[in-house]
Amino acid sequence: MILVIAYGNPLRRDDGVGWRIAKMIEEKVVPRFVEIEVRQQLTPELAEPVSRAARVVFVDARAGGCPGEVSCCRVVPAEGPLQAIGHALSPKILLALSQWVYGRVPEAFVCSVVGARFELGTSFSRKVQQALPELSSLVWECLSAIDPVAAIGG
Repeated sequence: MILVIAYGNPLRRDDGVGWRIAKMIEEKVVPRFVEIEVRQQLTPELAEPVSRAARVVFVDARAGGCPGEVSCCRVVPAEGPLQAIGHALSPKILLALSQWVYGRVPEAFVCSVVGARFELGTSFSRKVQQALPELSSLVWECLSAIDPVAAIGG
């Protein structure tokens, strides 16, 4: 099973891009082996479905960088003790938690876009709106390619 975890706050403009991508995936014919989780943030409870997946694709907006810039990169578990697990986690910490509790870490990727506007609102900035097709394409590559990073040149 491939697990897509789309996260962010849909009431904070560009931060809701993960939710939009999840909706775009759901509207297409999604194979039975793809499960989609849509959340406002990554939480410890997600370690269990992460541990069952063969591959996890995290989809989010990020701050810093050139607005509209899209990327996809492999992510590995955080190293070291998991002393400071709070309510909201990063993909690396969530993978480490899956490894620690369930003894299993799937192949994982983070597909993201640099956001420009994170204040209250529901519309995307122009740069993020323009980047949606490219971000969606990267996520689809991760759902279908054997090695998504090699396939997309990341």
